[in-house]
Amino acid sequence: MPALSPTMTQGTIARWEKKEGESYSAGDLLLQIETDKAQMDVEAQDDGILVKILAPEGTQNVAVNSTIAVMAEEGDDIGSIDIAALSASAATPSTAAEVAPAPSTPPAPGPTAAVQPAGAHASDKSAHGLLSPAVAFAIHSRHIKNAGDIQGSGPKGRILKGDVIRF
Repeated sequence: MPALSPTMTQGTIARWEKKEGESYSAGDLLLQIETDKAQMDVEAQDDGILVKILAPEGTQNVAVNSTIAVMAEEGDDIGSIDIAALSASAATPSTAAEVAPAPSTPPAPGPTAAVQPAGAHASDKSAHGLLSPAVAFAIHSRHIKNAGDIQGSGPKGRILKGDVIRF
């Protein structure tokens, strides 16, 4: 479960936009997450395949940093992924007392990387729509005051992380 704000400790999987086995591209909408304050979209940061959904739609009180899905890159040996082991440690409902704070830096992605937290703010928007958590984090960490000044190169002019780095 990605941390979509600095104070987020848990969320609800509102809707998966991609199905298991479906390919996606960077910038594609993967899922919608609800918190006690807002409903936010989570976009793909890279191209890949949604191998397995571990937290189905409607799963409530999913702790930040819990594994909610298994993702892989095109060409990865999906057969070597131990989905049963990942399912055992998958997102389970938790109470706020059991939730640990999100790390300050996101872990390095791997071939079985789940949607990773990025510390974005729900209020971060641009002229191109909602920013992905990784883009919002990059903008925040570089102290960029107006995301609208960044020229987006993604689908429909969306701002991608690479656009922020080049800014």
